[in-house]
Amino acid sequence: PPTARDLTGVESVPTEGRGCVTQYYTLDRELGVGPRIVLNAADDRPNQVVPHTAAAPEYAPDGRTLLSATFLGRPDADRETLAAETRTALGSWFPERSLSGFERLHTARVPFAQFDQPPGVHESLPDARDPAGPVYLAGDYTRWSSIDGAMESGRDAARAALADADLA
Repeated sequence: PPTARDLTGVESVPTEGRGCVTQYYTLDRELGVGPRIVLNAADDRPNQVVPHTAAAPEYAPDGRTLLSATFLGRPDADRETLAAETRTALGSWFPERSLSGFERLHTARVPFAQFDQPPGVHESLPDARDPAGPVYLAGDYTRWSSIDGAMESGRDAARAALADADLA
């Protein structure tokens, strides 16, 4: 969103956001939760764990399982500390499971993962047609901060462009 605001000058594009850190790991075997996202209800270290291999086995190296863990905010902790926190959480959530072969593959730090959404923010978000000229806004920042918001926004922008070109 900050780049969209810079490029278009549309002041209603949100520029305050929240970050996250996602780490990817391999294990020797599945966690045993199937294709379910595991949410941490006790605290936020990590907030969620996703067993990717349960949905798409081809994502992991042969004989291994791939999972990710996401920490909300912008944790300054180093990669090893975050991996240790994930291993500790998994060990407490699944004490009967072996965590052998737990290996951190990658750490992705995303400083602007979602725009802030305080009460009332959605009424002030920009419309697809808000920029001047033949420019249309399409992004979650015109609806709500999610994949669904981004897809809905893309559809809105496409419909606006088609209507303005008399193709709708």
